[in-house]
Amino acid sequence: YRLEDQYDSWLRGVDGHSSFGQTYQLTPPVNGGNLQLTIDHNWQASLYKLLGRQTDVMGARAGAGMITDTQTGEVIAYVSYPSYDPNALSYQIDSKAYGNWLQDVRKPLLDKVIGIQSSTGSTFKIFSAYTLLTNGIIDAQTKLRSTGCIKLGNNSFCEFGKRKLGLLDITTALAKSSNIFFCTNLMAAEANLGIQRIVDDLAQFGFGTKTNIGFAGEASGVLPGPEYKQTTFKQSWYPGDTCNMSIGQGMFVATTAQMAMATQSLTNGGKLFKPQIIKAEITNTGAVEKNIQPELVRSIALDPNTQAL
Repeated sequence: YRLEDQYDSWLRGVDGHSSFGQTYQLTPPVNGGNLQLTIDHNWQASLYKLLGRQTDVMGARAGAGMITDTQTGEVIAYVSYPSYDPNALSYQIDSKAYGNWLQDVRKPLLDKVIGIQSSTGSTFKIFSAYTLLTNGIIDAQTKLRSTGCIKLGNNSFCEFGKRKLGLLDITTALAKSSNIFFCTNLMAAEANLGIQRIVDDLAQFGFGTKTNIGFAGEASGVLPGPEYKQTTFKQSWYPGDTCNMSIGQGMFVATTAQMAMATQSLTNGGKLFKPQIIKAEITNTGAVEKNIQPELVRSIALDPNTQAL
């Protein structure tokens, strides 16, 4: 339905009409064009069901998911859960039904793939790992012992549930989702390189900027740094801010679409693509008017050993 709005002039066609004068003239309608999507129906349906089951299991109100082809940026599935039947809008919709949509706390009318930005939590740790490995702050042999909590000034920064995870390297830190490993090492990166270097590294993946998927209402997320915090909150940057960002919390927020595109760039050798939903524009005779080519946003320096880890 978002695509119908975006491509209305291509899809609409021309209405037919008749006229009476000295002769009767009938002008037949002209069909509009078609769009070939990258969306796979089976993947789309499966992802919708999966999100429905998972939100029930987690006791969540809603969810969002996007699956892409890592080599092209083509979107295979794009789900905002729960959604609604757009066919209900084809004719005059019942005001009560529409009111129910508006009042539903699960916000079915909101495109949650691009319209909601939130803390990503531990899924962000792979990007902290990239920064640490790329800049030589850690390597595959670097070890750090997690004792459950560390002191940051007058505050404590802890593992989930204050678990003592023991001796960790980068692989086990990711597997056990350690907070302390990434907090401690990203603070070391800040001390050696400065926080702006870390922010710049993370910005390469598209955090803090829209994916430009082409739909209205896309949020840009927030990739915080000292300047952002000073401008927004009139406060200085503290070590706790670095630690929060290292685990995808604090001021850092991103959309589902941003996380999907950023993650695929770590799996394909560092190619950050613009998400693509249209594969081709098709005329009303079935001919291909325009093939939509993959659009590379940038190439990110990604060492094969870093990618392997």
